[in-house]
Amino acid sequence: MVINLDRADIDAYVAQPGVALLNWQSHREAMSVVFDAGFENVSARHPDVHFAGVEVTKDPGLAASWGVPGAPELMAYRDGTLVFVCAGALPETVLEALIDGIWALDMEQVREGIDGQGTRLVLSMEPTDVPPFELEGRGKPVTN
Repeated sequence: MVINLDRADIDAYVAQPGVALLNWQSHREAMSVVFDAGFENVSARHPDVHFAGVEVTKDPGLAASWGVPGAPELMAYRDGTLVFVCAGALPETVLEALIDGIWALDMEQVREGIDGQGTRLVLSMEPTDVPPFELEGRGKPVTN
């Protein structure tokens, strides 16, 4: 299930434990509408993940303050830490792999990297179809 967020509840949403996906969307953009449908489908298969959308046309100042240039843009958080950002629509299969990759992250290593104690560990898109994501710095692909 995808919930709708606004300025009042976005900070608490991204700070919650677990995996939280934030879809910056616009019902005026065709690519965003297509991505929204896939985002909704994936949410039905992952009750352990938090899914939310923010309509950028309702509060353009909010999107600007978060550094969102347009829709769609996906931000993924794990335990309150931003671990992935992607402008543009992702296919459902890639979104599924992204969720698996986020759960596979060693959050202790991620936090150490952010704190300047090591190399930052983030998810990145691979140019090949399989696997769509890998953990940088680990050399081990995350696959479905």
